[in-house]
Formats: sequence, structure tokens, C-alpha cells
Amino acid sequence: IEDITYAEAYDNYCYIKTSDQKHLISQTLKSVEEKLLSHGFLRVHRGYLINVTKIQSVTESSVFIEDTAIPIGRTFREDLISLLNTF
Repeated sequence: IEDITYAEAYDNYCYIKTSDQKHLISQTLKSVEEKLLSHGFLRVHRGYLINVTKIQSVTESSVFIEDTAIPIGRTFREDLISLLNTF
């Protein structure tokens, strides 16, 4: 689990991204989120779930994980800001 950098929705499937691999699994992002939420993951967009320990930088509209820009959805922005303020 600690190797996962982020998960990306792909229709009724989900890509699980690690530092060096990308896996397509036959589960929805919602189902993956339920399993990973208690392991330091946060939903930042309707199509993305990130490992908060892998965040490199944050801009107004994106989170960067290993030089990949992941968009921040308006409805998820407050949760991300609250989390970042606790560090």
C-alpha cells in the first residue's frame, strides 16, 4: 500500500499508480477509496485518489506527485487544505 502514489478512475475500472508501474484493476475508484482511506489516502478530485505522503507540491488547482499534476476538484479542496494545515 505504501508504494501506491495515486489511483485514477477509468470508467468502471481503476488505474493504481506506483513509482514505476501502472496497474489496471476491475474495481471502481469508490471501492478502492473505501479500502485505502484509512491508510493515508485522500480524494482530491472525482477521478483521483492520492497518497498524501507522496505529495511534492500543491498549487491553486493541482497536486504534484512525482512530477504528475493531479487536478484538485472544488468540492475536495477544503479537505485537502485542512489536511495540509495539520502538518
